[in-house]
Amino acid sequence: RRRFYAYAKKNGNWPPPVQALWTGAQCGEEFRNPTPAYPNGCNCWACPVDAGFGPCSKNFSFWEQGPCPRDTVSPFCMAGDYGCKGYSEEVTHFGWFYDLADLNQSHPEVKAMLLQWGRYMVDTFDLDAVRLDTASYMPLWFLQALQEAVCVPIIGESTVTNMTFLAQLQADPPPMGKKGLAGALNFPLTYA
Repeated sequence: RRRFYAYAKKNGNWPPPVQALWTGAQCGEEFRNPTPAYPNGCNCWACPVDAGFGPCSKNFSFWEQGPCPRDTVSPFCMAGDYGCKGYSEEVTHFGWFYDLADLNQSHPEVKAMLLQWGRYMVDTFDLDAVRLDTASYMPLWFLQALQEAVCVPIIGESTVTNMTFLAQLQADPPPMGKKGLAGALNFPLTYA
């Protein structure tokens, strides 16, 4: 936690403009901003052409000094990539999604209003199910509460390569073992 708050403080006041998504988010602070020592940022692959001079060729190579484990399949550290150097679940759940400010679901009034809004949408529009975008960027306890509140199946969208991380959207791992969302979109097949 200290590392997250130190990073957030360095980059602004709460809510912090910490990015929870894509390159620049899910690796150690030393990688987040390209420097001569780490020119590729949070990317797993090195590009033989300076990115400022056009697109990379197809001759990518694994960046040995980078944040990613050798067996990675994604082009940069993503949500659920626990093997990335400096990975932070807290950044995933409390960082911003691009420039969209994150709602603090742990605040009782915010949580209550979001759960009420979810139920309102289902009742008002007679919904049979809900597709929840970017589910992996919300705390599991909130996803569980939302699934219970709306009373229809929620299918959570998640673009990750870690199947265990994807599976936890539907059920907490032991010892908690609580039921989560009704389903999750299987975007990891993109990397198969």
